[in-house]
Amino acid sequence: MTLFPLFLVILLLAGTGAMAQFGQPNTLQADVIYIPKSYHIRPEDTTRTTATTAQQRLALGYNFMLSARIDSASGKVRTWMGTVNANYTRLNNKNYPAQLLPDRLLYSELGLIHYHSLKRKWGMLNLFSVGVNSDLVKVNTNDLFINGGFIFMKHFNPNLTLGFGAFAYNVLSTPMVMPGLLFQWQTTGKFRVLVNVPTEVSVAYSVVPAFELKAAFRPKNINYDAENRQDPARSSLRYWELPIGLEGRFKGKRLEFMLSGGIMPVRSYTYGARGLRNMFRSYSPHQFSSNFYMSAGLSYRLKK
Repeated sequence: MTLFPLFLVILLLAGTGAMAQFGQPNTLQADVIYIPKSYHIRPEDTTRTTATTAQQRLALGYNFMLSARIDSASGKVRTWMGTVNANYTRLNNKNYPAQLLPDRLLYSELGLIHYHSLKRKWGMLNLFSVGVNSDLVKVNTNDLFINGGFIFMKHFNPNLTLGFGAFAYNVLSTPMVMPGLLFQWQTTGKFRVLVNVPTEVSVAYSVVPAFELKAAFRPKNINYDAENRQDPARSSLRYWELPIGLEGRFKGKRLEFMLSGGIMPVRSYTYGARGLRNMFRSYSPHQFSSNFYMSAGLSYRLKK
């Protein structure tokens, strides 16, 4: 059974950068990840084969503030922020009897985020994004992904926020409306815990002000339109990864550098059919044996 129906509500936002993790405004981000060749596990009988796939991904992102207003009388906040995100994945597939997976995948996104505070520690977040997610073989309207929705947020205190709302997206070609959930809890000090559903669960320790160690779990779920040479009717490709790793972050005044590594116990690609009738239909995924991964990243905060 696919994981998709089970985690749909919790991880609805994880496939869209603007809807998943807003990041610091006026910040450029870049990171690369490498996963060595892992053995392909056959969908029909979960047998490990001799076929292997290695994966490299380059991701770029930029968040920028469009406007920010604070009402001096009421203290209400109203902000507009834009996001630009993209990543390019190369798959090095070897020893497959036929081409089952793409050689390359592109994810792109242009997003707009609007937040305004309401009464009694409530706020409302509105999000919209559009992008092309494709294997770049035949790019058409099916490769265009549009997402939009809202979340009502309750700020119980500076460390705890809970939100709920609804989102519309066209991952199966036909627009669908689904519930969304946001939960953020964090502690402060040298030793910090962060639970940020749906994007991250982590524990961090500030060794010195300029260096931080962190153990993190960051699930990723991305949908693409791709050519399926085995079954052309199933062209919706869903990618999952569940990495668990340890990272070191070096912090400067504006520049940060990150190195990390860990294990990738779950990595899978699932072809599915489009249309609302196939929304909760289970498809067997192309899974891969567990392996380690390595990653490096940079972020630079621009001057206002």
